[in-house]
Amino acid sequence: MSAEAVVSKCIDEGVDVLAVTDHHEISGAQALQRRAPFQVIVGEEIRAAEGGEIIGLFLKEKISQGQHARDVVREIRAQGGLVYLPHPFDRIRTKQWPDALRAALLETADIMEVFNARSMTRTSERKAREAAERLGKVACVGADAHFPREIGPTAVLLPPFSTPESLLVSLRTARFRCQRSPRWVFPATKLVELLR
Repeated sequence: MSAEAVVSKCIDEGVDVLAVTDHHEISGAQALQRRAPFQVIVGEEIRAAEGGEIIGLFLKEKISQGQHARDVVREIRAQGGLVYLPHPFDRIRTKQWPDALRAALLETADIMEVFNARSMTRTSERKAREAAERLGKVACVGADAHFPREIGPTAVLLPPFSTPESLLVSLRTARFRCQRSPRWVFPATKLVELLR
């Protein structure tokens, strides 16, 4: 998506805070943060050596992919960021974490995703909700938007915040709007990746 398309869609949808978590890159989020008329949280989705993904929020520098999960977490924390565990039980879209490592990451994460608009299975979401409740973790939902149309239908409605710590407090009282992305987004995303 172009920055212009993202800004336009956010304005149309009334989105006043957007977390941008591109895979292995933060330059797009930083550029959007400079030009958007709303708050942009700079993040990155990092694939760890073990195969699963970890999101860092409130980042200042890019984190290299392919590191061990513990090192990714350490780098996020060193930047004062938050550790967000996306789709932790989704078996279709990502390589699964080994059970012991997933358990450790669930304990370590600041935020656990309990709904992902691109998730194909409700079982994975149920497991994530149960784990978040059991561990007392802050829950969140993600649009995982790759196309402008995906911005807005899934959203987090929460009180204002300005720091990583105040985001965690706000998320404790947040309401979630959850809507699945249409099925066509999966082949369309793959096509865009192939064309690149």
